Amino acid sequence: MAVLNEKQLASKIASIGKSSKAFREAVQDAVVSAMFYAYKDHNAQPLNNLLAAVGNSTNVRALTHYCTTFGPVYVKDDKFLVAKSAAKESGITTPELFAEKEAEMRKVAWYDFNTDGNKPQNVWDTATRLDSFLSKLDKHDHELAEHLKREALAFVGARNRKNEVAA
Repeated sequence: MAVLNEKQLASKIASIGKSSKAFREAVQDAVVSAMFYAYKDHNAQPLNNLLAAVGNSTNVRALTHYCTTFGPVYVKDDKFLVAKSAAKESGITTPELFAEKEAEMRKVAWYDFNTDGNKPQNVWDTATRLDSFLSKLDKHDHELAEHLKREALAFVGARNRKNEVAA
């Protein structure tokens, strides 16, 4: 394949934008419908099929965040499961009873959830990656996170002193 000229490249990018919009809308329709079956039949398989269908081509974090916010589902071992008690308590058993939840879901696009995880990142920005890791670790093991923060600060200080001496 030859390199595209600028006009071809602009056309290709515009086409990708249109395709992406259509893709996001198709996923929105599918996730809303799949959520109905999670409520009605306590069936998470349509949601799991949707995850398999989108694969790495989309922000799966955003999709799972959306589903767990609006539906009676949770994620375990990379699969959706239905919280049956929540589904039963909702009383949603028909499309008519789902209409209010559907309207609520359609007000917010799935791809607007968890947008922080879907931004370009500099893979060499180790400080940002370390800060992100430590903040996540802090939620699970505060003592270890604090220890690693102290060690990281000591390392950075020692490296800075070494660089000052070399200069």
